[in-house]
Amino acid sequence: MVPIELEGKGIANRIMRTALDYARAQKLKVMPLCPFTAGFIHRHSEYQDLVPEGYRY
Repeated sequence: MVPIELEGKGIANRIMRTALDYARAQKLKVMPLCPFTAGFIHRHSEYQDLVPEGYRY
């Protein structure tokens, strides 16, 4: 969670990209159980390959 005073500055997006890029580099899969993560991956299709088929939408 990003502190309220820092909202809207793209910090959560940068954290998500860093985490997903790390997962890709380590050849990990991501199960997007968090709504923010699921929405981010849905909006950024370049990360869809990290999600197991049964968890994609």
